[in-house]
Amino acid sequence: MTRQTSLILAIAAIALVLAAFTSFARADDASDALKKRLADRYPALRAAKDAGKVGETFDGLIAAVDPKYLDDAAIKKLIDDENTDRKQVYKTIADQTNTTPDVVAQRAGVRNFAAAKPGDYLKDKDGKWTKK
Repeated sequence: MTRQTSLILAIAAIALVLAAFTSFARADDASDALKKRLADRYPALRAAKDAGKVGETFDGLIAAVDPKYLDDAAIKKLIDDENTDRKQVYKTIADQTNTTPDVVAQRAGVRNFAAAKPGDYLKDKDGKWTKK
C-alpha cells in the first residue's frame, strides 16, 4: 500500500468517525429538544387537566374529555403537540428495548393512570371517561 493510499484511508476513517459522532450529536440534540418541548408544555397540560378539558387515555396519549373542547384551538394544538411528542418518545423507547411503540404506549398509559391526580379524567380502552 502506498503512502498516499494509507493517507486517503486514514482520512476516510476519520471522516466516518466524525460522521457517526455528528449523527449521535444530532440525535442527542433532537432528544434534548423533545424533552424541552414536553417540559415547556407541561404547565398548559396540567392546567387543561385541572380544568377537566383533557385527560389521559389507556394508550398513553391525551384526549379531549368532551369533543366540544376541540373547538378551542389552543386545546386542540396542546393535544396534537403532546401526542406527537409522546409518540416519538414511545418509538424511541421501543427501538431501544426491541418492542413496539404500541406496547410502550400502553405501559405508559398504565403509569399515567397510576400517577393521575384526584379529579383527573382517565379514558379506558372501552372509551369510557372516569374521574379519578
